[in-house]
Amino acid sequence: MITSDLSAVTDSTSSCETVDLTSIPSTSTKARVLSSLSRFRDRLGTEMDEILPNLYLGSLRDAVDAVQLKKNRIQCIVSVHDLTAHHPAHEHLKVLRIQLSDCSSVDISAHFSTTNQFIHNARLKQAAVLVHCLAGVSRSATVVAAYLITVCDLSFSNALKFISKKRPVVNPNFGFRMQLCAFAERFSMIERHRLREHFGRKAFDAQFAEDRAAVFLEVGHSSCAVL
Repeated sequence: MITSDLSAVTDSTSSCETVDLTSIPSTSTKARVLSSLSRFRDRLGTEMDEILPNLYLGSLRDAVDAVQLKKNRIQCIVSVHDLTAHHPAHEHLKVLRIQLSDCSSVDISAHFSTTNQFIHNARLKQAAVLVHCLAGVSRSATVVAAYLITVCDLSFSNALKFISKKRPVVNPNFGFRMQLCAFAERFSMIERHRLREHFGRKAFDAQFAEDRAAVFLEVGHSSCAVL
């Protein structure tokens, strides 16, 4: 089983400090988080970035920015963080929530099949998807990398290289990188075949060709393995 095998890759000796958000008023928590992310974004000069057609990567601040959501025609959102509050900006959007911390010991790979299917389902329907965490640097970048590894048949290093060209601030933590390496080397082909069967060979292969062409234009033919 993919998730059980990949869980062995996580570093069980590492720990992650967490905050009990239930003890803090949600409005106060949200205000502090958004203020911090706003300052972070100002320093980096970044908003959500388009990785592939109808696939965007960004921060929590981007995910609640009505102007950006409208401008990029976002219809679906993958939220990958450890906050629980819902936001009014998402009331009319389809949202997949993955609650986890940005910690090396967390088994983010257990969610790859779910996020891959959600993202691909939206893109095949020409619906734009935003994948975000708090800063758009580690957790969301890992989810997008797993998706690219699967649907574009890329190695981990080439997937991260491609994403970094689109969003230079991406930097998955060490544990997530190890899980992505294991996924790319041992399980991505199984996952790709699963998605092809689920969505149909014709639809999957047509999107595969478009996405590979986009990757080729950005990072060159050497980054595209042969399926």
